[in-house]
Parts: sequence; structure tokens; C-alpha cells
Amino acid sequence: MSPLERGLTIRLLAVRVRAEAVLKAGPSGHERALAEDAVRLVEAVTNLLETRDDLRREAREQRETAARWKLRRCGRRKAAFCLGTAMAYHRAADRLNAALADALELRTGPGPGAGEPHGRSVP
Repeated sequence: MSPLERGLTIRLLAVRVRAEAVLKAGPSGHERALAEDAVRLVEAVTNLLETRDDLRREAREQRETAARWKLRRCGRRKAAFCLGTAMAYHRAADRLNAALADALELRTGPGPGAGEPHGRSVP
């Protein structure tokens, strides 16, 4: 698990724990609505993370299929197609991961806007 993924998981868990604590405390109508929204948001992000993991798993399976086809002499075109598909799945998973990190302001490391909310520089 990369540091980015670890940070994302920790942040999601913290939000969920806080929201559930607010709900258990018997909050007023507005606080309750905000806590319920937070729980739904965490569930949605968790679903996106599962989708990302599914994309990575599918990319791995496509690479394995390409390797099997490559062993056959007549399967080079099919192997190339499988590798292309694997790369597309991998890029989609990376874009999804980056979008989630940007949305939750977890972007760190080299690149534009590193460590700044949504990639904007603050004077």
C-alpha cells in the first residue's frame, strides 16, 4: 500500500468514526444530517476504492493473458491487444486514485501543487 493509499484509508476511517460518534450522541437535526451525509460520502469513496482495486485486478489478469498468448506463435496480436487493455485499466485506476487524493486533499510528493489543496498555490 502506497503512502497515498494509506493516508486515504486513514482519512476515510477517521471521518467515518467521527460521523458515527456524532450519530450515536443523538445530535440535533442539522448535525444529524451532516453526519449522515459524511457516512454516505465515506461509503461512496469506499466504493470508488473498490472499483480502483477491481481495475487493477483486471489489468493484472489481462497482463497474464497476454503472457499466455505471447507463448503461442499465432497469438502475438491477441497478446498486444491484452497488453493495451491492461495498460488502459492501469491508467484508469491511477487516474481514479489521483482524483480521490485531490478531492480529499492528500496529494503529496513531486509534481504541481504538491501538498497544496486541490493543486492551487497559496501565497
